[in-house]
Amino acid sequence: MPRSINLRALCRLAARAFLSAACCVAACRAAPEKSVPGYVEAEYIYVSSPIAGHLEALSVKRGDIVGADAPLYELDKDYETAARAEGVARINEARAQLADLEKGLRPTEIEAIEARLVQAKAAFDLSVSELKRREKIIAHDAVSRESLEQAQSAVRRNDAHVQEVEAELRTAKLGAREDRINSTVSSIAALEARLAQLDWNLAQKTQTAPVAGMVYDTFYNPGEWIPAGKAVLALLQPERIKIRFYVGTESRTKMEINQRITVKPGAGHPPLDARIAYIAPQAEYTPPVIYSREMRSKLVFMVEAVFDAAGYELLPGQPVDVEIGPS
Repeated sequence: MPRSINLRALCRLAARAFLSAACCVAACRAAPEKSVPGYVEAEYIYVSSPIAGHLEALSVKRGDIVGADAPLYELDKDYETAARAEGVARINEARAQLADLEKGLRPTEIEAIEARLVQAKAAFDLSVSELKRREKIIAHDAVSRESLEQAQSAVRRNDAHVQEVEAELRTAKLGAREDRINSTVSSIAALEARLAQLDWNLAQKTQTAPVAGMVYDTFYNPGEWIPAGKAVLALLQPERIKIRFYVGTESRTKMEINQRITVKPGAGHPPLDARIAYIAPQAEYTPPVIYSREMRSKLVFMVEAVFDAAGYELLPGQPVDVEIGPS
């Protein structure tokens, strides 16, 4: 009987010990991480042309450090050069037409009208003299009434002809009508807008660095066809290097933006100070890169941190250790 009592007591003690151990394990697992593994990530700037073409020259190679506006590559631009030359020729033609419309007829054409006006005035003067002569002799019945009326009609006809030629001469000196001039001006504006577009197309065939940084990778070789909008190379700015790591739920609740962390790249590199810039709002089951077995089955949140100063010599994909400071 005492033996059975001791056995039951031992079972109760073992159960209590097991529960205590389980609680300790749970508490340890629930505690927020002080140090977690992470890796270096980067945001790249992909340089591309909105216009397709063959890659004629690649001025840089992987690993080169370039400044802002440094030449990167050039696509063939024969078509764009020819199209621009055509656009310039069309504008010059339209401008010449406008100048011709604004200044009226050519000098020789105006001279011809002026000569016709002289002839019309001479004919008018002659008809006036003939009318006066016939009016003097009609009183002596030397001419008939019908002959006098013919002379009067000739004066009116020649006078009308003089007025017609004078109006024609004034019109010739005025130039073209205003609506034709306005139409030509509008055509020139449209051609100039088209030329600006052609200039832009031509400029896109030569790409320069939008920012200073390192040529992280190139994707094409000279002679290859580059589709429109396809990146030819990727630039990496030191300012765009960041740290990515994953934490559990407990650590997530104790983190906040701008919280300080310490990044340890490894042997030969001193620790670096950084701050948390992004905390994922949704959890995931495993990070894309796993550096420890303990994180394999956890529900984790992605966190990104950035450095206060640029220029750290860290490579994308490089593993690091992250020490999380107090919030």
